[in-house]
Amino acid sequence: MNIPEPPPPHVRATFGLRDSEAEPYGSKWRCGTVVLGPVRDDHARATWSAQVRLVLDVEGVRIARPVRSTDGRWVVSGWAADTYLVGVGEPRHDEVLATAARLHAALASLPRPALLSAASISARVDTLGVADRVAWGEELEPFTVAAGPAAALDPPSVGLFRDLARGRRRVQGPPQVVHGDLYGTVLFAGSAEPAVTDIT
Repeated sequence: MNIPEPPPPHVRATFGLRDSEAEPYGSKWRCGTVVLGPVRDDHARATWSAQVRLVLDVEGVRIARPVRSTDGRWVVSGWAADTYLVGVGEPRHDEVLATAARLHAALASLPRPALLSAASISARVDTLGVADRVAWGEELEPFTVAAGPAAALDPPSVGLFRDLARGRRRVQGPPQVVHGDLYGTVLFAGSAEPAVTDIT
């Protein structure tokens, strides 16, 4: 795992963390009770996630609450801040699925975010963007590495997506917001309630 450069002093100061030491925390940095993480190119998604997690209440799930900067922003110079939650990622698959069910019940009434417009989805060439389109049948055969959206994918991902695409089944139910990367954002700490650190 590549650890990014630590958040610069002005970012820590803007989140009220001027006197906090930054220590590596996975792909992010922990400053006391706050975790700072880089927001790559998806500021709209980071802002949407912060606004949702600010008020989201999920029975049996701890939610990382976003931390606003001292001037009210969610993203400062490519960094976002959340409350620190104790836990680590673990292969507790049944519990991740149970967390998903509770989380998605709580998200069911949310309107479709503007950042998920058809144009924005079709423009994504990253691995998750291609995977989303394949999963929901919006793109059936994107698996040519030489050109097109799949050019951004590494060959092992292409093979895996081909295998997974064959197992797709129609989903019965109304459209709703779903979390696209639970295994990257669910933490466990012994018998404590699972924690969700972000919504992607």
